[in-house]
Amino acid sequence: MRRINVKFGICLIFSLCTLACSVFGEVTEKTPCVRDPFWPVGYKLETSAVEKTKVQEEVVVPITEADWAQAREAIPRPSGIFVGRHPETDERVDKMILLGTTVYAGDQICTTNEFTAFTWRVDSISFSQSRFELSPVSAERLTKFRK
Repeated sequence: MRRINVKFGICLIFSLCTLACSVFGEVTEKTPCVRDPFWPVGYKLETSAVEKTKVQEEVVVPITEADWAQAREAIPRPSGIFVGRHPETDERVDKMILLGTTVYAGDQICTTNEFTAFTWRVDSISFSQSRFELSPVSAERLTKFRK
């Protein structure tokens, strides 16, 4: 009995969709969707308002050495540097806790600074000197708006 109800429901939904397309016309890729679902029923958008809402192309600003230096200074101090066992090789290695995660030499970390995502590679970690070295990998400007 349940199987008949599921088939009936699918047929009903398909027929309602077909009816809606025939009444309202088919929506193609060329037809822009400018209707906000929160507008009142029967509300028509003015054409001048549509022209104002067009998205302007953003200017891509290159990432400079000064941006890299500023991002390097913004990386927080590690919570701890210690000697432990590597989970894959089981050998004793220096590791640190940075940005809330355990990081080994060779790992990559990603930080953001001034709407830019910077990716760094951890070159070395020194427990005896209590320091670590990073090298830049890549950087990408982030948009202020979601795509």
